[in-house]
Amino acid sequence: MTSNQRYSALELVLPEERDQFLSGTPAPVVKAKVVGLDLTDKRDEAAVRVALDVFSAESASGFFSWTVTDRWVWKDGDWYLHVTRPPDLFSRTSAAPAVDAEEVRKKIETTFQILRNPIDLGTLIQGEYPPPLEVPITYTGDLPLSLELGLPNPLVDLAVMNEPITSRTKSFLLILGTENWEGPFTLPLPLKIKYEDVVVERRLTVKGNVFVPVAFRQSPEDGPIPDKPFSIFIRNNTDERAPIHAVLVDGKMDLVKRPEALLPHEEVEVIFKPHPNESPDRLYLTLDAPIQGRSGYTYRIKNSRR
Repeated sequence: MTSNQRYSALELVLPEERDQFLSGTPAPVVKAKVVGLDLTDKRDEAAVRVALDVFSAESASGFFSWTVTDRWVWKDGDWYLHVTRPPDLFSRTSAAPAVDAEEVRKKIETTFQILRNPIDLGTLIQGEYPPPLEVPITYTGDLPLSLELGLPNPLVDLAVMNEPITSRTKSFLLILGTENWEGPFTLPLPLKIKYEDVVVERRLTVKGNVFVPVAFRQSPEDGPIPDKPFSIFIRNNTDERAPIHAVLVDGKMDLVKRPEALLPHEEVEVIFKPHPNESPDRLYLTLDAPIQGRSGYTYRIKNSRR
């Protein structure tokens, strides 16, 4: 459709629904990008989400942007678009009346509310991935809305929403990842609530603390020096004692010294001698007794030679 090959697109539509597919008035698609694919409870059906930019002279930006969800079915050895009605792609045209942006903005501001703000996540363990966090909302408007992050975030991301936000929507989900954070955090999470090219911004505050049971640091800080000893320090921040089973670096360094165990609230030194012309990437620590339920920890080595 983006390259104006409308009849070629018919080959991807169920044969019995091709007349219905052609019944709409096509809009000039500026850009289309697949943003998600969702499996269903039926092995021969799936949902494909596509973000569209469609030209519109009436829009202040020159185009409308929204996401459509299409149903695809497996039939006769291939996947086909299942058209249950003329798709949204054809129902919006450049001849459609322009929305009153200020009126839409006021409507969203008065009808959309986040019911839990701020959100305190408590203590999270670094390296673990908690289940998605449900954020309750209330929305009493009649416009289908989309939701996205205003800025990327090292800890929090939005889960993909399969459907637009409507008055039936009770919440959205946040996905948490603690791999790249250490210590307390209070993060203002800018959100964009959108209808076509109208955007209302909200700010959700997420706070908590990422606890690091086993911490690593290295010396020299920027990476190993060829043919000279290289140290990695491992600190146990818990009350648990854990015997060390193995320390591995993919055979790219020789182990010169290592302790027998990680003692509570103490730091130990592991010494390596790098191989010539080798660039170690990761250190793998395996314990005989788990700390915070984990027996294995990985440290990405900072290496100035890479």
